[in-house]
Order: sequence, then structure tokens, then C-alpha cells
Amino acid sequence: MRFPSDLTGFRFGRLLVIRKVGMQNQGKRGSRSIWLRKCDCGNEKAVIRSSLVSGNTKSCGCLERETKVNTHLKHGMAKSRLWKIWCDMKDRCNNPNNKSYSYYGSKGVKVCDEWLDNEKGFINFSYWAKENGYADNLTIDRINTSGNYEPANCRWATRKEQTRNRNITIRLSLAEIAEIEEISYQQAYDKFVRRKPLGRDNQV
Repeated sequence: MRFPSDLTGFRFGRLLVIRKVGMQNQGKRGSRSIWLRKCDCGNEKAVIRSSLVSGNTKSCGCLERETKVNTHLKHGMAKSRLWKIWCDMKDRCNNPNNKSYSYYGSKGVKVCDEWLDNEKGFINFSYWAKENGYADNLTIDRINTSGNYEPANCRWATRKEQTRNRNITIRLSLAEIAEIEEISYQQAYDKFVRRKPLGRDNQV
């Protein structure tokens, strides 16, 4: 397909061309026009014309990342520890039937829109997690224990660090102990109230 010299307003995949911003000198090979494009995800970047009209560039890179994560989900990531952390985080903030809801959702603790969205929420959460030190021996921790689950207020911490952080401002509830220990509310009750050791089948 042949395109006019002015690409303003043309769409290439997720990319919308905003305006021409300059020229790139290539010496004997002449020059190439440079265009500012905006991705549907909100990212803006200047690129050369050939990158757009060739059809090779369809997004700022977000499409490739989403495809990779969706592929992982189809091959078992939905059963991963990170997936469970994401689901549990949403459930205790949004499900009144969750045993921990009274310590989270009912107190106004929310999951940010970036992580809550059903289509892209886990994709965004998983990339944040892996870019911010996620490891299987760490748990998600809200830096401000009264704040929401959001990138600016969350980190990955050891259980000891997380317990210390919460002890600074509040006395830990069983629900919060269960979250830190990654066990059920009933298991937390048995372990810390009844002092009943967890059986092998119940250990995490």
C-alpha cells in the first residue's frame, strides 16, 4: 500500500501518527522523515517513516509484552504463585465474603486500576513484580499499611521485614498474619492462637 507524504492521522496497529517532527540525514542515502506517534497505551515516541509504513511496528512494545504474558497464562502461569498473590490481593479488597475483607476492603484499602483490570491487570502486575525484585521467598508488602495496593506503595519483602513494617504502626490481625505467612485464616488461628503446629499437608 502506498501512503501519502503526510502521515498525520494515519493508524498503524496500535499507533496513531500525530505529526511530523523532523528529518534524519543519512548522507549519500538522503534523509528520512521522523514522525511522532502515540500508542493506545499512552506511550509517545518519535520514529522514522519506514518503521511505520513497513508494517513491522504495530505498537510501542506493549503488544509483544501482552502476547508473551498471555502465552504464559495458557501454559500454566494461571497456576503460579504470582497469579495466586494477585487473585488473593483483589479478593480481600473486593469480596465481602473473604475472611480478611474486614481488614482491607471494609477499611477502604483498594487495588489500583492498573492492577485491577480483568484484561490487563495481571499483565501489569506481573511486569511490575518482576521489575521490582519479585522472588518466590518474598511477599507483597504495602509500605504505608493504610494505603492501597499500587506500584508506589508496594514492595517485595521477606516475612520478617513485612511483620516489622506492620508492627511499627499497628498490632497485627490474624488476617494480616495469614497474608504474610501465606496460609489460610484458619491455619493462622491454629498456629498463633491455639498454638497447633501445621501438619505437613497444610504447610506452605
